[in-house]
Amino acid sequence: MNSSGGELALALTILVMIFSITWFLIKIGTKIGWYILKIIFSIFAWATMFPGTKYAK
Repeated sequence: MNSSGGELALALTILVMIFSITWFLIKIGTKIGWYILKIIFSIFAWATMFPGTKYAK
């Protein structure tokens, strides 16, 4: 291992950037997923309220 400090710093910087981008994508994905789930559940709840729909008891 005859690497200088610059190569190590570059590798660490790239690693931190990959982790931060992944964390950002997971955060955005969970927000979008939760929003879509809320919309689906609200549509399902409204469908159960109206008679004559497929889900009405």
